[in-house]
Amino acid sequence: MPDVRVLALGSRSRERGEQFAAAHGVERVYDSYEALADDPDVDAIYVCTPHSFHAKHARLCLERGKPVLCEKPMAVNARQVQEMIDTARRQGVFLMEAMWVRFTPVTRTVLGWLKEGCIGEPRLLSGHYGFRTEVNPRSRLFDPALAGGSLLDMGVYGVSTAAMVFGPSPVEISAEAHVGKTGVDEQVAMLLRYPNGELAMLSSAIRTRLNQPVWIHGTHGAISMEQMGGMQSATLRVDGEDPITVEDEAHFGFEIAEAISCIREERIESEIWPPECTLATHRIMDEVRRQIGVRYPVE
Repeated sequence: MPDVRVLALGSRSRERGEQFAAAHGVERVYDSYEALADDPDVDAIYVCTPHSFHAKHARLCLERGKPVLCEKPMAVNARQVQEMIDTARRQGVFLMEAMWVRFTPVTRTVLGWLKEGCIGEPRLLSGHYGFRTEVNPRSRLFDPALAGGSLLDMGVYGVSTAAMVFGPSPVEISAEAHVGKTGVDEQVAMLLRYPNGELAMLSSAIRTRLNQPVWIHGTHGAISMEQMGGMQSATLRVDGEDPITVEDEAHFGFEIAEAISCIREERIESEIWPPECTLATHRIMDEVRRQIGVRYPVE
């Protein structure tokens, strides 16, 4: 993106901030997020602090008139997301969750296949995404104070993908989980049922490898996509026809391009991934956490 540059960053540690800036060619370093948000030369801010701070830091920027691209999950719960949306709309400032897989060329191709009815009526989706890492009670993945756990970090991909295919509002949610010694969900299994009987079977994990394709099964065929966190390839399988595979790049640049386009066109919300979609996914995750008994100190 030749007409875009990273001008400044904010870090709680000036030393770490300066190290990152030196490695990536960032001109200005601030040791407070307030100072970053007050820089008149900064046009927009990407919030990528730990989950439990997303709402606070995004609202700080929005209240100072700075457009915000906020790392997923946009907040800890739906209440916080609604407050962020209300702040953005009141200030007339752009806000979008950085659900990067929603913006890749392959994802857009898949949505086109679904819209054209290539596999008939979508009926069943399966999506499982996870990795194995060692337990560290102080890390963001295992610390309840940082809203750790697999659901908010990995499961959000599956919930948002199901919303992309079946719509934002399941009529029934069932969930089971293993909650580890630190009090966060180390693996979660979810079953979402939608108004016409469609089903989404989803799971996430931070102690189990779950790198499997995403499958969307329809009445006349199926679509498979590379693992939930990749989306570099997808295959269309229509009954009685040869499979068609597409491949393309998958990186954060596509979501950044969408944010820049919205800001330049003075739109405060993206039509591709609007705040209502983010709010709906957080409501689902709120219910999942209620069922599995995970609640964070920030709540």
